[in-house]
Amino acid sequence: MSWTFRGIPPSGGYPHTPTAIIFLVSIIVLEILTISLLLKSTLPLSVCIVKVYDVGNVGYWDVVCLNVTNHGNSPVYPIFLLYMLGSEKRWIVSSQIMAYAPYNCPLTIIPPHSSRLINISAPSPLYFIPPFTRIFVQVYSGYNFVNSPVYVTPNITRPPIINPDFSVLYYSGKYNEALPWGWYIELTPGTKLSYNNGIVVNGTAILYQPVFGNVTVIGYNISYVVSDNVLYIYVHNGYVRGVVIGP
Repeated sequence: MSWTFRGIPPSGGYPHTPTAIIFLVSIIVLEILTISLLLKSTLPLSVCIVKVYDVGNVGYWDVVCLNVTNHGNSPVYPIFLLYMLGSEKRWIVSSQIMAYAPYNCPLTIIPPHSSRLINISAPSPLYFIPPFTRIFVQVYSGYNFVNSPVYVTPNITRPPIINPDFSVLYYSGKYNEALPWGWYIELTPGTKLSYNNGIVVNGTAILYQPVFGNVTVIGYNISYVVSDNVLYIYVHNGYVRGVVIGP
């Protein structure tokens, strides 16, 4: 029996095929080495995540404490990117949560041959970290960077009331101003809010959210009621210092 191969082989036949394979393998190896060099840390820092915090009792992790060590001979001005759930965001050197990312982010400095504990916070409440989430921090300075080991956030339970002192804010496009995170809020036209150890209402506002347990609301020109496990606070030209659990 004879076999007939249809088609035209390369010039000179098939003997050159091993050369082509070697050339292709060489290209792949070169690409791998190039990627490895690009991903290799070139910043004389080591960084690890020490702990995560829930600032404001919001039921999420919103501040990350880092231990950063500069092994080099020059100071480093780091920028911090936090990676989670397949995306990254620049986090701010701060222990407080901001309503939105500032245009000029505060910078810090790591002197040569020294270590610092640095708190970084979410640039807005939209980037809080859920429990049992794998995260890591990438530290940039110039075109150089270093990654922290992966850290899995611990469990966190929803507090009886979220953001009880109105310290965590977010920007609302509906009302064109900062509102307290975790609260549903209705404002009458012309009402303005400000924050000074609580929330000041110039006008009329209703704030509400689910609550677990007995609560007491502290403030003036207010009234409040709990109905079907939802706390409603009515404020007219008044001030709410906060909500405490208990009678």
